[in-house]
Amino acid sequence: MDKKRGFLIVTLVIIAIFMCLVIYLLVKEWDMIQMKLGNDNPIMWEEESGEYVDDEILLVEIENKNFEELGVNITDLFYLPNLEQIHFGLWYDSSDYSKALPKQIFHVELIDENGHVMDHNYYSNGPNGLFGQFQRRQINNVSLVESEEVYMVIYPVERINGEVINLIPERKLVFTADMQPLNEYK
Repeated sequence: MDKKRGFLIVTLVIIAIFMCLVIYLLVKEWDMIQMKLGNDNPIMWEEESGEYVDDEILLVEIENKNFEELGVNITDLFYLPNLEQIHFGLWYDSSDYSKALPKQIFHVELIDENGHVMDHNYYSNGPNGLFGQFQRRQINNVSLVESEEVYMVIYPVERINGEVINLIPERKLVFTADMQPLNEYK
């Protein structure tokens, strides 16, 4: 009887430890998980004149969100047409990149079919989770209204001899006119 009781207690302790570990991981990674799944958006609302500016949010759904060569993934794009902004999330394994620039790891540009570069961007680092680093990204002065194609270009950034250098980028088509009209994000 004592062996059965001991086995039961050990089993319950192992289950309790496992449950605590699962809860800890979910709490630590919850925001990142929600954005990766598309259940939350990575929009960074700006405050102008003491009031928050509101805009409709249009969803640009991307099929292939993986920049394989860089080891970077992105969320769908969230387009704010009146503010002319694109917001998205980007995540990567931080151990793959230099610690010399811990906050500025990537430079991101959008380029339309005419070669017009949209690179006025902001970003906010989320906490470095157990499964990678998540960044909220915003690119300003973006209009998809007259664009036929828009490419996203991600440059890894490195500091060489004190100078910040954009390394070899990866480019991916993220928008075509065929995707119009865009669905409103709810």
